[in-house]
Amino acid sequence: MRLRQPTLSEWTIAVACGGWTVVFLLPESEWAAPIALVWAIVILLLPQRPIIGAITLALLQTGLVLTGPTADNPAALASLLIAVYYLGRHAPLRWGAPVGALFLVEVIADRGDATTLVFAAALLAGMFAFGRLVQLRAEAAARAKRVEAALSGVDAEQLAESIVARERIRLGTQALEIIRSSVDVMRAEATQAMDDLDPARIQSIVDRGSIAVEQLRRLLGILRSPASAPSPRIGPSLTRPWADFGIAAALVLLAVAELISSGHSMSPLGWALAISFPLTVVLRRPRPTIAAASAAGIVILMVLVPAPLLTGWGAAGLVTLILLSWSSAAAGQWHAWAAYAALLGSTIIWFATFGPENIPMSLAILGLSAFAASEWSLRNRERLSASTHADRLQSELDQHIHEAVRLERLRIARDLHDVTSHAVGVMVLQASAAQANLRRDPAAARHALLTVQTAGEQALTELGMLVSLLEAAENNAGPGSTLLELLDALASRVRALGLDVEIDADDAPNALIDLAYHVVREGLTNVIRHSKATRVTVEVRATEQTLTIRVTDNGEGARTEAAGFGLSGMSERVQDAGGQFAATTGPGGFQVVADIPIESKAPRS
Repeated sequence: MRLRQPTLSEWTIAVACGGWTVVFLLPESEWAAPIALVWAIVILLLPQRPIIGAITLALLQTGLVLTGPTADNPAALASLLIAVYYLGRHAPLRWGAPVGALFLVEVIADRGDATTLVFAAALLAGMFAFGRLVQLRAEAAARAKRVEAALSGVDAEQLAESIVARERIRLGTQALEIIRSSVDVMRAEATQAMDDLDPARIQSIVDRGSIAVEQLRRLLGILRSPASAPSPRIGPSLTRPWADFGIAAALVLLAVAELISSGHSMSPLGWALAISFPLTVVLRRPRPTIAAASAAGIVILMVLVPAPLLTGWGAAGLVTLILLSWSSAAAGQWHAWAAYAALLGSTIIWFATFGPENIPMSLAILGLSAFAASEWSLRNRERLSASTHADRLQSELDQHIHEAVRLERLRIARDLHDVTSHAVGVMVLQASAAQANLRRDPAAARHALLTVQTAGEQALTELGMLVSLLEAAENNAGPGSTLLELLDALASRVRALGLDVEIDADDAPNALIDLAYHVVREGLTNVIRHSKATRVTVEVRATEQTLTIRVTDNGEGARTEAAGFGLSGMSERVQDAGGQFAATTGPGGFQVVADIPIESKAPRS
């Protein structure tokens, strides 16, 4: 695999490590510049080949220790720390940790005392942990970007149509089957009662009709009731103030233990400063600038009093410096960086006063802490940006689907009401009339029962057609079918219900298949529900400029108000696509015509 072009931050780190090496190695070796150049090249290799680069750097450091400067020379310090950081950042954990341990082995071989071993192990583990934290945040950012990209590529209209199709089948079919069951029983009872005029059967029709009316009202209420709107997406809070209180308390106890074990004699003010310094960690997340600036002031006072910044193992002071450096750099604001600079400067002043040999170490540790934090902050901002955008896209998608489902539920309610309410009402009314005429006018009673039977058969036919159309709509939920295939499947279902359907269709552009299909489906629905036609013709003609759809029946036509909600909604869709829609009644029947521009971007229904 070829190496990519290093990023600006990788160039900066490589140049900084090379410069560091030259500064500390030049007084002791005339090969300082070539060695620094080689090390800088290896540092550039580390982000892309961390294992190879770290092993190479370890071998170079071993050669430098054996042939070069004194053991106390910090020339290799910055490169060592950045190598361990890059291992945590870019290498798999199962390989990065063992290779990072090679540097600890070198420290043991060079200086094997227990204090140095513990300090070096803690320091290297901390740098490796920094790398892992940045890597985990980078992975989270990558996941958020993948989610964002996936949501950006979702066709909201197509997804909504697919979900609406399933909702249509689930709710519509269940509701229609419940009503159809009642109507079927009433029709069968009416057929039998016409022969014997059994009062119990007629009463059963009335009772069953009352149940059907109640079922219809309940179903319509459910369908018309607003569904719960999707809740806005709120990301989890990442603020953990109690954790910082716990860390600060632990650091204070550790500082007190270190001071007592070291045997330092200090004034009350010195004790107060030593305890106050780790307490600044409490503010590192909510107020990183104040925390770092306060710590910088305390360190300056430690120089003046004087009081120890690091004593004993030095863990409390060092961890406090690292945490404050991290938080200031992670904040990314100019005043936070200014506070970090003040903290770094005051720390250098303290070390220059009480331990100048440790200045390189403090510079390397605090500098790398700030670098790692800035990298973490960058990845975190990428994650937050992608997550926020993804949440917004998901919320918009949820709202779109919610609105589409709501409209479909209302449509099913309208269809259910139009098809069943009149028929059930007529059946109940005529059954009551048969009951009233049972003794005084048996012929009128039988005529009323015949009306119940006829209304029931008509209602069952319309319900069957409506169920078939609901099921046919599911055919259009998935991509890949041509318009002719979809129309043939739709026509087959309608023919099974007794209506002669002739399809004469050109294929349509992919962008218009959904709209054309729904125009035809709505036209057939109108024929079934409002016309007494026996035959319907569907024509689809495609020219270079226009797609023309014509649905014509041989029935009695339809009243303007009967053309209904479906056709008015389809008219809006066609007009949204830049086309023209007309529904007219003529001597030969009812006709629906839609002219849609080919170049239009048709909305999905």
